[in-house]
Amino acid sequence: GEVVQLDEESINFLNVTINDFANEALRTLCLAYMDIENGFSAEEGIPASGFTCIGIVGIKDPVRPGVRESVELCRRAGIMVRMVTGDNINTAKAIARECGILTDDGIAIEGPVFREKNQEEMLELIPKIQVMARS
Repeated sequence: GEVVQLDEESINFLNVTINDFANEALRTLCLAYMDIENGFSAEEGIPASGFTCIGIVGIKDPVRPGVRESVELCRRAGIMVRMVTGDNINTAKAIARECGILTDDGIAIEGPVFREKNQEEMLELIPKIQVMARS
């Protein structure tokens, strides 16, 4: 193939694809490379740009058998089940729904968004939060 610059339309397409993967509980990876002419030094750190994107892939990390049933058993015992994860909010919500953690009346929120709330807002949200993503 031919190496081409990503235009705005291509970047938007990739972002939509990444969000679609996340909504399907897929972990998203970008496969990319960079030619390094003068070697690599760990002290310099990893560059933030200049890579050639080969593709975007989504990997399914299946929920273990029995998780949904265990969540339901905890709920019946009066235990509030919550999920705290470093995942993208869309991935976290999809996985939480698959596990039975996120219900229609529950809230999924990103940690940084929650931390921006004042104390009164936090106290109102806490009982409804079922998923805390990017935490």
